[in-house]
Parts: sequence; C-alpha cells; structure tokens
Amino acid sequence: MVADVIAVCGATGRQGGAATRSLLRAGSKVRALTRRPNRRRARTLADLGADVVRADMNDPASLRAAFEGAHGVYSVQNGLKSGFDHEVAQG
Repeated sequence: MVADVIAVCGATGRQGGAATRSLLRAGSKVRALTRRPNRRRARTLADLGADVVRADMNDPASLRAAFEGAHGVYSVQNGLKSGFDHEVAQG
C-alpha cells in the first residue's frame, strides 16, 4: 500500500476521475482537486476514499494549498475548453 498522497487535478473529469479511481484501487491516498467539491461526482470520489478539496487551475494560491504535503501531482488541463495558451499557463 502506498502511503504518500497524490494530488489529482481535474478529479471529477474523465481523465482525472479515471486516475483517481485507479489510484484509490491501488491503495493510494488521493487528494481530489475540484472547483466544486459539493457536486455529485466529487461526493462519489469522497465516498470511494478520496480527500476532496476545492482548487482552481486559475487560482495559484488554491493549488499551492491543495499540493501541500503531496508526494506527486497528476495534472490534466482541458485545452479544447480553455484554449492552448491557457492550457500551457495552467500546466
């Protein structure tokens, strides 16, 4: 069992959600980052054992707080939604 926390950006989306569920199945501690922690998808991840926290890719302070103490980060951005330049900035 892995003891280190992995922070997953976009945890309620397709890629981030799949990564979150896979990490949880492997026994990892997951900090699931989302802009809306009260939504159904976020609550489902919490029910599976993830620590769901509010963070926004456009708010560096929220990311610093969410990444605090994490061993690693799975980061996924949506370039189709936000545009290439914004995707690069978020990354």
